[in-house]
Amino acid sequence: MRAQSGAGGNGKVRATGSFVVPPDVRGTPPVKVEVKDSAGHDGHLLELHGPVARAHTVQERDSSVRFSPTSGGACFRAKLKDLAINAPFAGPVTVTIMHDGATRAGVISTRDPTATGIRCRS
Repeated sequence: MRAQSGAGGNGKVRATGSFVVPPDVRGTPPVKVEVKDSAGHDGHLLELHGPVARAHTVQERDSSVRFSPTSGGACFRAKLKDLAINAPFAGPVTVTIMHDGATRAGVISTRDPTATGIRCRS
């Protein structure tokens, strides 16, 4: 998570992860990405209605979610941009991906706070 500079609404969130299927990932819109941290940044929800630009990629403006198959599962990479979010951030951070009628959630507690953001890894 990275805070906006000034009141520019240019904050961003990037998240990557993997999960077990089924249900299979088709990337059919709408796809929702929600990011929450324990400092009260609650409900940074992005609902993507855009068309599937490439295989299993849903994109709307500068934000996107890409799903890729793995052995026995799938991985995702989400990029949420142009967010009006401000520091400080605090872990743990929860990422929820909703797609194709399924809801997937994960919590990352290992974190690296900075002056303008937070970096979480598991």
